[in-house]
Amino acid sequence: MKKTVFISLICLSGLLFSCSIGKRLESPVYVYIDGVNNISQTFKSDKYMNHYTHDQYFKNFKKELEAELKTYNLIAVYAAPNKTEKCFKIEIQSLSMHETYEPKEVPADENNEKTKVYNITTCSVDAGYRVFKSSPNGWILLKDKSTSASKVEKLNKNRTAAQILAGTNKDNTIYTYHELDLYVFNDLVRKTARNIAEISSLSIHTETKQWNY
Repeated sequence: MKKTVFISLICLSGLLFSCSIGKRLESPVYVYIDGVNNISQTFKSDKYMNHYTHDQYFKNFKKELEAELKTYNLIAVYAAPNKTEKCFKIEIQSLSMHETYEPKEVPADENNEKTKVYNITTCSVDAGYRVFKSSPNGWILLKDKSTSASKVEKLNKNRTAAQILAGTNKDNTIYTYHELDLYVFNDLVRKTARNIAEISSLSIHTETKQWNY
């Protein structure tokens, strides 16, 4: 009985953490998108970053941001509204991609005749943004936030599915190098856009309640 309850709690926790924390508005609201119009890139290697162009990454970011905002009944626009309109603004202050690596050495042993060195790559996307509401006197700051998304290659002795099927590495002594998906940066850029839309919707939802939309 205790085991059943424990498993149920784990499943419930997984469902809760997988749910979006954003808030959908009852009526559509316009959101003016402003700020940077490109993605800065820094890299120690370009193993993953060069699978899309600089412009493609930014276009995919904008497309995902617009789509995610729409799920919260927020309509993205790129023309500055007049002062009498009730609307909001998301100002993207910074958007950057980073690809770095750290050498990790696997010493020679019965499984490796020679010492091997693997460059464990980390891919990340960072964004800084601010959320404003309109007023007759100009924009009023609601939130000043940042968000990020990242993935890291792995090098470990855990058994892979192939090793389990083959009956090898039972003593967990063989290192396995796990690379990332080639298009990992596209996924990270899109995830960053979703994070921005999700968190922004919370502030906007609170304000619209006060505005009686």
